[in-house]
Amino acid sequence: MHRYTVELLYHFECELCHQWWSYAMTPTELNSGKSLELNNEKVHCMHCGHTKECEIKPNVHNKLDTKTKYPTVHTENNARHKIAEFIEKDIKDAMRVR
Repeated sequence: MHRYTVELLYHFECELCHQWWSYAMTPTELNSGKSLELNNEKVHCMHCGHTKECEIKPNVHNKLDTKTKYPTVHTENNARHKIAEFIEKDIKDAMRVR
């Protein structure tokens, strides 16, 4: 039997110095129904020491569009999803040739 673990990886960006860092944790319960959001938690910047409440970045975690499996995202993130759609189409076309 294959075994696995689950890891939650949070990415933070400091509002003061604009540096980023990540924090990983392994949840103790998978089906607890608890939110993964850290809103209003105070977080300490590992780079400059600034401590402030955190919030989820806007326009990153949106519901999936019903027409595609890629989420509807803000313009700044839209290009990578378009590229992913092109790559996926190219792979499907290449598989059909075989």
